[in-house]
Amino acid sequence: MTQRQSIRKYLWRSGFSSKGGSILLHDYFPDLKPLWSYRNVIPGPWLATQRLKLEGADFNVVPFGELPWMTKFDSKVSSLALLAK
Repeated sequence: MTQRQSIRKYLWRSGFSSKGGSILLHDYFPDLKPLWSYRNVIPGPWLATQRLKLEGADFNVVPFGELPWMTKFDSKVSSLALLAK
């Protein structure tokens, strides 16, 4: 199952489109840009959300960005994002 299929399955089974809700995404790289200069981008989560939006899904994705505490790779940057209605 692709990431797009997984997200779509949750959106429709949970009634997300009518009730609202949220999904915590990991490895989300906005606009497919690296978050760390020496790490590769994982395209799946970003591409999945973009395709679902093109297909008419109604949600917003809010990347966590920089956090007030240290995360991986000795930085404060996070690849987490919240998909919410």
